[in-house]
Amino acid sequence: MTRNRGKAVPNKHGVVLMVGDGESEGAYFDRLSYLCKSAGIRTWSMGKNGPSVIIRKVSEYAKREGVDPRKGDLVAIVMDLDGRFTLDEVVRMDAECKKRGYSLFLSNPSFEVWLLSHYQLPSHPYTPAELVDDMKHKLGGRYDKARGFDFDDAMVDKAVKNARKLLPDDECNVEGCYKHNPSTMVHSLVETIRKRMSR
Repeated sequence: MTRNRGKAVPNKHGVVLMVGDGESEGAYFDRLSYLCKSAGIRTWSMGKNGPSVIIRKVSEYAKREGVDPRKGDLVAIVMDLDGRFTLDEVVRMDAECKKRGYSLFLSNPSFEVWLLSHYQLPSHPYTPAELVDDMKHKLGGRYDKARGFDFDDAMVDKAVKNARKLLPDDECNVEGCYKHNPSTMVHSLVETIRKRMSR
């Protein structure tokens, strides 16, 4: 499913193409695009696939949309682990992404680790279902992955701080994220987007 279908307004920072493997990623970055207007965020959700399929589809989509890391665009793949992949698979996927100029951002076990971090520090190993339940509790039972939730810059600041406690900078890579439940690398992507706005 494609979101933000229109061409992004050209800007000096390049385009941020955020590719998610589920609904919650697209909903979140659609909302973030309103807080970071000059970043030119475009989102695309492609569903759950294996690493090689994801990279192939991202390459095809980026080419079709004229998004090119060599021209300053950022291609970010945001993906849940969900227990679906081995460490070797994600390490090889990360290496292939780097060859193409893409950036891979994992969450363990799911993107909801990042979302919950807007409210609290996730405190123990979770299943994806438990994270959804905690999000529903925080939102008074109204959490819908496809719709997301409203947040502001202060909440994003809190999420960055909490996510960094879960996964410090020296461990913020695919191996570190793979080994720690809960953890997420999404704060690194959000900080990258914010820095692109201030250049």
